[in-house]
Amino acid sequence: MTRIRIHTGLDCCERLAGDPMLEELKNKLGPLWYYAALIFIAQRLGDVINTIIGLWLVPKYVCPSELGAVLALAQVGGVLGIPLAILLVPFEKFLNIFAVHAEYGKVKSLLRDALILVALSIVGAYACSFFLMPHVYERMRVSDGLLTHLIVISGVLTTVSPLFLVAMQAAKKFRQLSILSVLSAPVRLLVLLIALPLRGLAGYFIGQVFTDGFNMGYSLLALKNPFFTNVKCVSYWSHWREIWHYTWPIIFLTIAGRIQTTTEFFAVRHWLTDTESGAYYFITRFAEIPICLWTATRMVFFPLVSEKHDSGQNTSRMFYQTVLLILLGGGAVIGLFHIVFPFVLSLLPMWQRYMDYAPLLGVVGATCVVRTAFACFIAYETACRRFGFVVYTVAFYLIEAVLLYCIGGIGFFEGWLPTHIIQCIRGLVSLRSFSWVVLVFSVVLLFVALSHQRVSEKRIVKHEGAWA
Repeated sequence: MTRIRIHTGLDCCERLAGDPMLEELKNKLGPLWYYAALIFIAQRLGDVINTIIGLWLVPKYVCPSELGAVLALAQVGGVLGIPLAILLVPFEKFLNIFAVHAEYGKVKSLLRDALILVALSIVGAYACSFFLMPHVYERMRVSDGLLTHLIVISGVLTTVSPLFLVAMQAAKKFRQLSILSVLSAPVRLLVLLIALPLRGLAGYFIGQVFTDGFNMGYSLLALKNPFFTNVKCVSYWSHWREIWHYTWPIIFLTIAGRIQTTTEFFAVRHWLTDTESGAYYFITRFAEIPICLWTATRMVFFPLVSEKHDSGQNTSRMFYQTVLLILLGGGAVIGLFHIVFPFVLSLLPMWQRYMDYAPLLGVVGATCVVRTAFACFIAYETACRRFGFVVYTVAFYLIEAVLLYCIGGIGFFEGWLPTHIIQCIRGLVSLRSFSWVVLVFSVVLLFVALSHQRVSEKRIVKHEGAWA
């Protein structure tokens, strides 16, 4: 009997892994761009599916009056996950360090402790939610239902699941990362096709919980061989001084970043109309597409920069190449979307109500591109263990958050400020004004960051020259 073997994607990847042409291509491109290209290609199927989910499936089954609350409520979960995010700050960096030095026992201990922290964080987040969520629902103009449970679990899982992806990066499991990129979006689509028609807004968060859970489960299976099989846990507390020096600056950055992001989405939903907050949801679904340029690259960028820096190699060229790719590639995509967006909105009746806001895609899209470049800067600096950027970044984040909420809540200052100033600021309470405020802050912050990076580089070169 003839045996027929059905080749899976894993079989194909295994056969291609040793292909001489691919190895030659890898040597020419370098590991960063070679693996980033593989992951980028694998993620494009997921992007198509997520675009369908964001632009058609969610608006179809979530009530229009609640659509603008989707992103804000997702960020509330992130706020509930802040304590866990703070505790996990050093894990990403030291996973890479321990993996590079083949200290797999310490990696296993880190991942074990992460799972323990997840369990504790869920309990703590539930306790906070009983006091916080009633006020959130009042300002988001939505009812409770299952939302509290789903938001808490989603916030915790969304915070911790990237850590296991980082562990896969540290173990150089780029092939498995590519496969996960292909599988994750179809799993989410399948769950949402079942949950959204039944539960509406709550169904969206059911999809989030299942997707993050699937990603964690797959990551643990992929890490079984290098980190878990025949590996005993080894304490990493002998590195507590290094861990503390790395962690404390990032704590402030993590808190300020969560506050800034949550405030932005929260202010849009709280102070603007249902139509404007719904339009912001649609615009961001398109505007965030160029971020895929970074999500694919970051999986390879951080561990490679960290490894090269720890071994004394120069990494600045890699950084500037990546930033340039993000700005030029992302800008080109946003420019194209800005041209076709009005036509896209005219295709379906549920999109046509947002036609008046189509010109804002360029503004919001430019913000996403600039912020993606800044995320690259943060990843680069933290991989190199440089934290001089934390002070001004935290200041920018907090000032922007306060300004956005003060614009919307200017009525609070009646009697304190002149009437004409109150009326003038009230005229800024619109999606257009909010979008421009966020863009200006993002551009100025990126300019300050790149200037700071150049000055730091010159100082390093000068210092090395003095010692030479």
